Amino acid sequence: MYPYPPPSEGEEGGGWVIAATIYADWARWNWQASNDTRILLRDLIAWAVDARELPEYGPDATFTLPVTLTNTAATDAAAARLSILTPDKTVVTTTVVNVNIPSGAEAVTDLTIRLSDYPTHLGIWWVDYTLFDANETLIQREAAGARFVVSDPSPVADPDRDLKMWVEAPGYYFVRGMEATFRVQVRNDGATAHTVSLHYPCGATAFTVNPGVTTTVPCTRTIWGSGPFDTQLYEAGVLVGRASAPVVVVAPAVEVTPASEKPRYRAGETALVTTTLRNLQQATFDLRNVLRIRDPAGTLVYSATFTATLPAGATRHITRTPTLPSTLWGLYEIRAEAFRGSAAVGVGVSYFEMPGPRFVITATRPGPYLPGITNTVTFSV
Repeated sequence: MYPYPPPSEGEEGGGWVIAATIYADWARWNWQASNDTRILLRDLIAWAVDARELPEYGPDATFTLPVTLTNTAATDAAAARLSILTPDKTVVTTTVVNVNIPSGAEAVTDLTIRLSDYPTHLGIWWVDYTLFDANETLIQREAAGARFVVSDPSPVADPDRDLKMWVEAPGYYFVRGMEATFRVQVRNDGATAHTVSLHYPCGATAFTVNPGVTTTVPCTRTIWGSGPFDTQLYEAGVLVGRASAPVVVVAPAVEVTPASEKPRYRAGETALVTTTLRNLQQATFDLRNVLRIRDPAGTLVYSATFTATLPAGATRHITRTPTLPSTLWGLYEIRAEAFRGSAAVGVGVSYFEMPGPRFVITATRPGPYLPGITNTVTFSV
């Protein structure tokens, strides 16, 4: 929104001009969209799926991009296939890197990209990844790992500045009280080194960024509420840049499903009980899983606690092998609960049966019964 007439025409009017994509949205579905309109909507959607500041490069740039890999599978990952995609989602190259990412964990790998190797496509590019186990078996299908912008001239904002900065956030959604590490990236496109420092909330320790180098500064903070993660870059006491990343706080919620391997067990048998935990939020958080088994009288016969990190949208399976008591037949209750701190964030209940002993008594058919004497009948059990 800007004033009209503009001040450059000698006087500023009382009206305003509003710039929006309303017409572009309408035109897209009414056969009136230009190619520029389609590109605008494509890049708006590509950015809005995870709204944050993105690193920006020229069409011939060579740079190293950190790519976050999250393993939501139940198996450890030993390799990752990284794919670079143009804004139109055309794959231009793939590469396989060795990784070691336990189930439910994440890691960051650096990918060097030379844009001059590919046709020029302005807009938001993608780096997607697929995970494999040690046997080269696919364990996790393609997911988005990183994005960056290709523009000409580059970057659109402050094209004459040596220093560019942006924030790589560990996510968009967080739970209250969790610690999150944001990776602040500072790139020097100039010909001389710059000694700079990042202020709140990343401290004020000075560091040097050499020409043509991108320096990563990890910044860990505790999330207490929604609002942007914002940091400023200073050189010789002068503000030379700032960058931010959105932070949205959500309440943790977990779907908890306990289940026994069999519906019935014998007295004294070792049972196999699996608790499935599914994160219903798009935030990663730590939790405590408590499993309790009670007999038909309500007495606690087994209890176990497991602490785990549950990535956003991920599912984990926790298996335990309790030994059942040798008495008190009937219906046993399995109760699994998930806690974050002292607050319950999910609960699930199931049952199994411990049947009592069963006897089959069969009479042996005797010979003819004779009156006036004792006739003997035998039974088998």
